[in-house]
Formats: sequence, structure tokens, C-alpha cells
Amino acid sequence: MTFSSSGNSVLCFYLFPNLLYRKCINRALATLYVKDEELELAKARLLLYHMCRLSLKEGLELLGIEALTRI
Repeated sequence: MTFSSSGNSVLCFYLFPNLLYRKCINRALATLYVKDEELELAKARLLLYHMCRLSLKEGLELLGIEALTRI
């Protein structure tokens, strides 16, 4: 196994099978609203969603997969 392929398998281990991470993000999106919340709370929640999106995007790009911007 080469360094490149072993690095990819480690990255895949964290990105794809980690259902808990995806379930947590989906649960947060469904329950932690931004609209009609106090400004500081809304900013914190937007930052959470933004950073989750970026981490998944960066991980996919490391694997050579283009992340979707819209569905």
C-alpha cells in the first residue's frame, strides 16, 4: 500500500462511515434555527453550519471529488 492510498483510506474513514457526524449535522439543521433568533446565537449557528460545510468540502476535494454547491 502506498502512502497516497493509505492516506486516502484514513480520510475516507473519517468522511464517509462516520454516520454520527452526518446525523448530528442533519439533526442540528432540523432543530437549531437561525431565523428569528438573537443575533449572537444566529451568528454562532451560521458559523457552525459554515464550518461543517467547509470541512466536508475540503475532505471531498482531498479525495478528488467535487463537492456540490446546490442540490
